[in-house]
Amino acid sequence: MVTFELQPHSQGQRHKTNVAKAWMRLFFGRIGDKMPDSLAINLPSYLDNRIIYGYLKDDLVQRKEQPICYSQFCRIMNKDFPDVFIPKVTLSDIKVKCNVAHKVSLDHVVQLGL
Repeated sequence: MVTFELQPHSQGQRHKTNVAKAWMRLFFGRIGDKMPDSLAINLPSYLDNRIIYGYLKDDLVQRKEQPICYSQFCRIMNKDFPDVFIPKVTLSDIKVKCNVAHKVSLDHVVQLGL
């Protein structure tokens, strides 16, 4: 469960929107990787919006708070968190990492004389 504090809300915003934004701000700060040369925060590549929304929804229901709907969650992501990204991992990225890991392990075997 994520523990967070609510920011004072601007006029017209609903309570559950403020709760969701506070939860998202803390969640991104905890699991995101802050880029040193920009404001960008990269989230782990295994996440997507539906998974994050599921975490938010489960956490808020557990706290007996009413969660926002998925479409509102997506609007908040785009409007209030434009610097939060989920990097795309392609098959070629995986192949490169596997090839590098394989080469490193082979080099290690050669160094050990096995």
